[in-house]
Amino acid sequence: APCPLSLFYAGVATPYVVPPGAEPFGFSVRDFAADTGRTMLPDPALVAARTALLDYFRALRSRVPKSQRLFSWEDARPGTTRGDEGLAGYFLGRHKGAKDRLGPTFGPGDARLLDRLCVSLGYPRGKSGSLLPAYLCQNSPLLKDVPELEYLRDVVLVLKVALAPTRLIERKPWSVDDAAPIWGLKP
Repeated sequence: APCPLSLFYAGVATPYVVPPGAEPFGFSVRDFAADTGRTMLPDPALVAARTALLDYFRALRSRVPKSQRLFSWEDARPGTTRGDEGLAGYFLGRHKGAKDRLGPTFGPGDARLLDRLCVSLGYPRGKSGSLLPAYLCQNSPLLKDVPELEYLRDVVLVLKVALAPTRLIERKPWSVDDAAPIWGLKP
């Protein structure tokens, strides 16, 4: 049987899991076509994979409403001008001041998906969904039950940072440990 995450993500209506008329979820990146247009792809399988991703992101724009988009960390918060540059800068350690260390945003799509997962798997949501952001953090019990969500979250993060403009990446020797994301909540 498919896991609840894949059913919710696809918006497939099934009794007791996904309500009829539920919209699918998806994630987006800056401009995948432009960001990867000059990439040298020597293997035909890589060209096919890029084409599949281009198709995915085109379909996402027409089929998935913005309210259903997941992991839109780069979206600016009210009163800020953060965009992709802010996201990459945050994850690559460019922001040193407390004012700049807002961290990634937790969006309505994230809340909606986690709410549905919590209801279907019996996890508490807290008052007005107050517990939902913690379910995306390191060592979350939900991520232990639905490891696909952890993999999806981390793959989307790596993709978004990899597509960030290279001028944002500090030129220094990076270690393997620098590539391992650590997820948490700020008090």
